[in-house]
Amino acid sequence: EQWKERALLYRAEALWELGKVVPAEEIYRQLLHAYPQAAVTALRRLYLIAQQRRDFSEMESLILQAEKRFAGTPEILTDLWLQIGIETYNRGEIDLSQYFLNKIWQLRETQEADESVPIYLAEIYIKKGDLDSAESVLLEYRRVSGKDTEDVLMRLGGIYLLEGRYGEASVLFARMIRFFPNSLRTGESRYLLAYSQYRFGEYDKALENCAILLEKGKDESYRGEVLRLKVLVLKNMGNIDASLRALNEYLEEFPEDTSAHVDLVKLYFTAKRYDDVVSYTKAFVKDHPEIQKSNSHAFMVFKYFTGLSEISMKAYSDAFTDLSYVIEKAADYPEFNPILPYAIYYRGWAAYRMNDFERASEIFSMFLRSYPSHELYPQALFMSAWCYYSLGNFDKSNELFSWLAEERDHDLRDKAKFLQAKSLENLHASDRAARVFKELYTNHPGSNFADDALFEHAGILGELGNIDEAAEEYLKLHDVYPCQGKNRVS
Repeated sequence: EQWKERALLYRAEALWELGKVVPAEEIYRQLLHAYPQAAVTALRRLYLIAQQRRDFSEMESLILQAEKRFAGTPEILTDLWLQIGIETYNRGEIDLSQYFLNKIWQLRETQEADESVPIYLAEIYIKKGDLDSAESVLLEYRRVSGKDTEDVLMRLGGIYLLEGRYGEASVLFARMIRFFPNSLRTGESRYLLAYSQYRFGEYDKALENCAILLEKGKDESYRGEVLRLKVLVLKNMGNIDASLRALNEYLEEFPEDTSAHVDLVKLYFTAKRYDDVVSYTKAFVKDHPEIQKSNSHAFMVFKYFTGLSEISMKAYSDAFTDLSYVIEKAADYPEFNPILPYAIYYRGWAAYRMNDFERASEIFSMFLRSYPSHELYPQALFMSAWCYYSLGNFDKSNELFSWLAEERDHDLRDKAKFLQAKSLENLHASDRAARVFKELYTNHPGSNFADDALFEHAGILGELGNIDEAAEEYLKLHDVYPCQGKNRVS
């Protein structure tokens, strides 16, 4: 009889694999009272069929049948729950999977749970965003079983990485390497150890583990990731030149990785190798003309850093063009929102350096309207005022320079106050200009602009006919600032 049932089971499984569910279902129903392993398989398959049909009453009926049939053999029942739990997890039914896995997990004090139970439960909790429960179930398994396994250590270490607990993660990955040196996951665990150490700030240890992974004859599954990690470690250690060498080494092996080319450009910029930024991006785009469409994100980054580099190289016309492209296209790329204000500011700076004060003032005004709380706001405000000053719009420059009266950057504040007074002077408001000059050198005698303000104040006094007071001011200038020059603003 058992041989007949076994043959039926083989036939049903073959039909199942071929996707012929209906004829397979008929055979599975015949096997519900067969020998245990056949009955368990039949119950599991029938349950999955009912699940797919959303036939909840049938699902409940099958569970009751299973619990009744195998009440005296709990190990068979828990194996059934485990198989259904895993299969429902793989189908994306994580709540149902959790239900069956928890039925096994609740018996852990009296019946040893298979390691896959806490592993799958942890994965379910992670998917639900409940990292605390994921950690708890794995720690509980370690307590109950009294042992560590590869999967538990790796998954628990992964949870600590997700939580930013890099020190604890590195302890677990180091433990994994120590207790399972011949594991197929040794390379992965050492890479994650190096990454944890990098994030924890243990750069020397991270670099040491990178070196071990890059030794000849080692598992090269993670070679690319390790080389990239080495680049980051060296960069964070402040060794930009070594980081550049490591990244070039990576690109020799993985030249198609556009993101690495982008990172190389960023490193060149960090190293202030602006010529290399410009030449490298232009050469790359020439060799990969399709990049503007195939990887527009990388192309935008190239344009941005090229534009900033051209500013430093005083190639203002080219910088204006490249940064204009970034600003024009940024609306299509929300991820570029953080750099957009910088692109706008330096585009304005390029216009200013080309003596296009009107366009520069428009750009800086746009910046002021759009980014009132940005770190560059004070500088943009000053540049906007300076452009209006250069255009001869002294009413506007006076107004804008006055807004910087409380600026925390004292040099910028004092320069703005000095130019506010000059704006008033150009408006023929000599009395008001004199007051601002006097406030500057009186309230901030150590300012770089105090001597200039004192000189200008004395000049206004003379123009107003206050010759004696003017003479006293000039004498004070000679006594207090004997070696100082005049008019540093340019």
